[in-house]
Amino acid sequence: MLVRRAARSATRLGAPLTALVTRPVRPPSDGEQQRIDALSRLCSVLRVELAVRESDDPLATLVATARALDVTYLLLLPPRQRRFQASVVERVLKALPDVDLRLVRGA
Repeated sequence: MLVRRAARSATRLGAPLTALVTRPVRPPSDGEQQRIDALSRLCSVLRVELAVRESDDPLATLVATARALDVTYLLLLPPRQRRFQASVVERVLKALPDVDLRLVRGA
């Protein structure tokens, strides 16, 4: 799972880790809430901060959160649809030029 991999990387770097989840501005479905709850439990075990943000613009939320936390290293799980991947990566790189970006594949 991405959070476990990121936690190992953060531990090696001696850095704090915040996992960011963006979700649409609406009540979550039962399945979405169950996934967020499971992630919350995992983050608690791994001593990772979990930030859940409601947003209809996940990329803007990612950028704003990264800036607010003064992020220098970002692990990003790109969208599943390949047609959006390049666009998202380019936009993140442009918006956060001083951040090291590492793309990871989902499990």
